[in-house]
Amino acid sequence: MITLELARLTAGAGHVTFSYLAKTKAPDPALAQAVRRSTPLRLTGLISAALGHPRAANALLALSSLANGALLAHPRTPDRPPS
Repeated sequence: MITLELARLTAGAGHVTFSYLAKTKAPDPALAQAVRRSTPLRLTGLISAALGHPRAANALLALSSLANGALLAHPRTPDRPPS
């Protein structure tokens, strides 16, 4: 799971760099918001892994992925109040 997260982070950094240099369009705002809101869980998972707690790290990274999916399925937008 940790290896997959590192691959995801590397791919994300590559995408951002390519987008910046190629001046492509910005990502979907709902996607950007979902990623921003689930980042604390991902960071906590990576810190747990670094401290030698692989089970907690895997659980946190899996939870953040599920949270990402839920946030994408039900994005909060300024014109739609939270439910």
